[in-house]
Amino acid sequence: QSLGIAESMSLVGARIAGWGMSKVGKLGSSPSVLVAAALDAAVRRAGVQASELDGFLACPSLSHPRFMEAHHLAAEAGLLPTPPGQRCVVRTIDTGGASPISMLLQAKQMVEKEGCDCVAIVAGDSVASLDSADFAGRADILQNAEAATPEGAGYVTLPSPVIPHGYAHATAAHMERYGLTREQAAMVAVLMSAQGARHPEALSKKAHTLEEVLAAKEVAPGVGFLECARKADGAAALVVVSAKRGEALIRHGKWRRPNGEGTMPPLISISGAAEAAGPPRMPLGVDGTLAAIGSATEAFREAYKQAGIIGAEDIDWFGLYDCFPICFIRAVEAAGLAEE
Repeated sequence: QSLGIAESMSLVGARIAGWGMSKVGKLGSSPSVLVAAALDAAVRRAGVQASELDGFLACPSLSHPRFMEAHHLAAEAGLLPTPPGQRCVVRTIDTGGASPISMLLQAKQMVEKEGCDCVAIVAGDSVASLDSADFAGRADILQNAEAATPEGAGYVTLPSPVIPHGYAHATAAHMERYGLTREQAAMVAVLMSAQGARHPEALSKKAHTLEEVLAAKEVAPGVGFLECARKADGAAALVVVSAKRGEALIRHGKWRRPNGEGTMPPLISISGAAEAAGPPRMPLGVDGTLAAIGSATEAFREAYKQAGIIGAEDIDWFGLYDCFPICFIRAVEAAGLAEE
């Protein structure tokens, strides 16, 4: 799990200066094309040129996996090979669904400790354009192949589709230990569909009822179709700059604070950020399973400490990962918004 806490501009440290997205949906485009669109939007919003980037981070794509993904994308963006006398630090980061925030933490480190001035973070995939059986198969093979080895002893061998069954296993452990009900888990999809439908780029504008969620086709025990993360093609990008570069962008008018005339919002400083990790597979037993999905608690604790805040009561807005209901429930607990 990874966690970042952001606030309005401070005087030191890394700052988020630009952000961009591609179109989202079933697009039939490769991740490279989608990443290029998102990166172009991000650098334009930040007021920099792609050629000024001296750091580039990317996470792997499931639909088009490549060795050293970030190097491929950096080369496609014209950043590699670098001109004589220049450097560009390029890294591929893979922590699953936490990869974007892990990359944000890495960009902060590169700006504050490694001499980088302007770092791009990109992520993109085309899983909606994959055949459903192909998509499920790619997720299934590695998990169950490892579970069948001696290294997989003590872990659950999950039926296909592995990802929903893994979260179903975690949900069952939470139900057994804490008394979570099926209706309470389903309410996450109800609430998140209502929230998501408000976004202008939402793939679905329909807010689901509890009855609809509970009646949906079961994908895994206690997990229905409407509770599963939706597949989509798309990409997003961030540009993280040093404090010095951020101040220069504002001073030279390449990037402007809001003045009531539709200009961009202020640069964002990263005041606290932390990571913690669990195993890549679901352990046998309730205790092991709950420990495996409890890493967010440690990430929140450290991020709060770095930001110099006491806890959830000091935060105005939370963005919590909700790919499946149990993830959202554990994040709410880890944040201190609810007891376990």
